[in-house]
Amino acid sequence: MASLIFGGVGLARLVVIGGSAAGMAAAAKAKRVNESLEVVVFERSRYVSYAPCGVPYYIEGLVRDLSSLVYYPVEYFRRKRNIDVRVRHEVLDVDPKAKEVVVKNLDRDENFEMEYDYLVLATGGKPSIPETLNHNVKEVFTLRTLEDGEKIKRSCEKAEKIGIVGGGYIGLELTEALMKKGKKVLLFQRSYPMRRALDPEVSSDIIKELQRHNVNLHLVESFRDVESKNKALCVITDKNEYLVDILILAMGVKPNVDLAGRIGVKLGVTGAIKVNDRMETSV
Repeated sequence: MASLIFGGVGLARLVVIGGSAAGMAAAAKAKRVNESLEVVVFERSRYVSYAPCGVPYYIEGLVRDLSSLVYYPVEYFRRKRNIDVRVRHEVLDVDPKAKEVVVKNLDRDENFEMEYDYLVLATGGKPSIPETLNHNVKEVFTLRTLEDGEKIKRSCEKAEKIGIVGGGYIGLELTEALMKKGKKVLLFQRSYPMRRALDPEVSSDIIKELQRHNVNLHLVESFRDVESKNKALCVITDKNEYLVDILILAMGVKPNVDLAGRIGVKLGVTGAIKVNDRMETSV
């Protein structure tokens, strides 16, 4: 997107797509640099500026209310920072030549257009899930947003046996949270827990602790798919099939570049948006 030169004369509008940490930090900084700049933030969820790392503790019950995980509520940015924050708004498309975004108000199911002078893409990441996954199966969750945590907590209240795919930070934190709630947990990991952060020797201590708490471990076992079966879920791996009440996929994250790709933004070798030393994209 265009370079953000906030010191210019005259009114201008900055549109920020994404209201999590990076998006709100960019919006607040822009407003501090140029108070006359109109700043509009579009966020698909109901929350901005929150701590998703605390969601497992909300599911466990240590955090009583999701609002405790929000650094600053929407009204703070609107009233104190004079930033036009619009939650439950999803940007569907961008026309870089016309400098216009197409936005959907998710609550009203209405679309509208808005022009901009500057644009910041802060779409973050999204859960990494197999491309062949059966998306028609209910009670299969990922954990990325506060709303994801709400859905998982509601479903966990009536579930007894819970499957978790992924032995990284999120998978292990969810395992601990659900075990403390008295749930039976099946943990599937294609290698060993925390394989990207720890050596196998250190990981062995984690395995012993999981076994000590009666976690049903399925290591060196790859997840393939999930199907509905007799009012339960059938988790299919490369070794066997297992019945659970709900399934949580904690298989990591990848760059959320769906919108960027549609408007022709070049991507880097990691699949994230490619930028120069001024954080400008190719568009």
